[in-house]
Amino acid sequence: MDSAIAEWNASFLEDIKKLRFFDANCWCGMSKYPRRALVKTIGDLDVLMERTGVEKGNVSSFIAKFLKPMEGNAQLLEDVSGKSRYTPCIVATPWMFPTAAQVEAYVLEMVSRGARSVRLFPKTHHYIINDWSNGFLLKLLEHHRIPLFVTTKDWDWHTLYELSHAHPVLPVVLEQSDTEAFFNLGYLMPFMERCPNVYLETNRVHEYLALDTLVRRFGGGRFVYGSSLPLDDPYAHLAMITMGDFSQANKEQIAHGNLEKLFAGVRN
Repeated sequence: MDSAIAEWNASFLEDIKKLRFFDANCWCGMSKYPRRALVKTIGDLDVLMERTGVEKGNVSSFIAKFLKPMEGNAQLLEDVSGKSRYTPCIVATPWMFPTAAQVEAYVLEMVSRGARSVRLFPKTHHYIINDWSNGFLLKLLEHHRIPLFVTTKDWDWHTLYELSHAHPVLPVVLEQSDTEAFFNLGYLMPFMERCPNVYLETNRVHEYLALDTLVRRFGGGRFVYGSSLPLDDPYAHLAMITMGDFSQANKEQIAHGNLEKLFAGVRN
C-alpha cells in the first residue's frame, strides 16, 4: 500500500474510533442475501465490527424478518446475552398473537430482556398498519417511548406522515435500507419539518452533500448512524460523518449520542 494511502487510512480509522460509533442498523443470522455466510453468528458480526472500528451495534435477526419473527427474536436475545456491544432490536407484527394484550406482553418482555427498539415490515409481512385496525401496537410503543424503525420500502410516505403525526412522542427512525430516502428530499424535508419525532438513519447517503445540507437545516440531533451491516460496506457511510462539514458536537450526536439518548428514554 502506498505510504500516503496507508497514512490516510490509519487516520480515518482513528477518527472512527474517536467518535465511538453506535451502528443503528446491524443484522445477523441466515438470510436470503448472497452474503449471508458472513453473519451466521454474532461472532461473525463481531469480526466485521472490529474490522470497521465501530464500537456498538443495534442488531436484528434476518430469521425474524424473513422467516419466523418470534423464533428469530428469541435466538437473537440468546446470542447477544452478556455482550454489552449489542442492543437487540426485535421484529414484530400486530398479529403475532391472537390478542392485543398478548402482543403487548410479548413486546414488554423483550424490552425487559434488553431490547430497546422494534422494526415493523408491513409490506414484507403482508399487513396494513393504521390506527383503526392495529394502532394498539403504535400506542404501546409510544407509551413506552420504544423507538420504531421503518423503511420507505415497507412504508409509503403518506402512511409514515399520518402515523408519525398522530403519535408525536413515538420516536420513529427512518432507515435507508433497500431504498434511499435521501433521493426524495422533496418528501423528506417537509416530512422532517412537520414530524419532529422522526430521526433519519444515515445509511446510503449517496446524494452529494445531502447529509451536510440536512444537518445544517435540522441540526445534528435528528440523525443516527447506520450501515445495514453486513449487506453494505460501511466505510462510505462512516466517512460521510467523520469528514462531514458540520461540528464535532454534531458528529458525536450522529455517531452515537442520539441513539443512546433514544434508548435511554425507553420506559419499562
